[in-house]
Amino acid sequence: MAFNLQQYKANAGPVDVADIDFDSFRTYPLSPNALRAIRYMSDVETHTVCYLRDLLVTPSHQDPEVTTFLTMWNLEEFWHGETLDRVLAEHGRPTGDDHIIAVRKRLGWKDRLSPIKQSVAANVIGDDFIAVHMSWGAINEWAAFIAYKRLAEIEGNPVLSEILARIMRQETRHLAF
Repeated sequence: MAFNLQQYKANAGPVDVADIDFDSFRTYPLSPNALRAIRYMSDVETHTVCYLRDLLVTPSHQDPEVTTFLTMWNLEEFWHGETLDRVLAEHGRPTGDDHIIAVRKRLGWKDRLSPIKQSVAANVIGDDFIAVHMSWGAINEWAAFIAYKRLAEIEGNPVLSEILARIMRQETRHLAF
């Protein structure tokens, strides 16, 4: 079955959590290990825009199907981070712009030089870079899916499991591309 980009474009968006009882985490808090994992996962999802920034200086930006997918993918990844941040906030963990700024600031020069390094390497490799970056992206999406699934299994919290299942459904769509 071929990936339907137009359908994906029409359906991309935030994880639907309108019916999720985030307050339940106050009564049934997650373990410190789960919160540590969620912090990491949230940071990965929230900083996907940095990866996208690096990709847009490569030959990938010339392919309209790839850039359409990447735009919708980045939107959904952003919302994954926002959803995970809601879980963290219910546990009194720092989230939001101040946290994001602090994380990016700690990257220092590595973050500033990343797009330049990526551009040079990708433009030397040429069009084959698109296949390499899409393969790398698929590996990352599989890893995220498996990590979410395993966290749900280990923690056993039904509310967290439902949130992660919804995120995993979107990750599965990303893999299909």
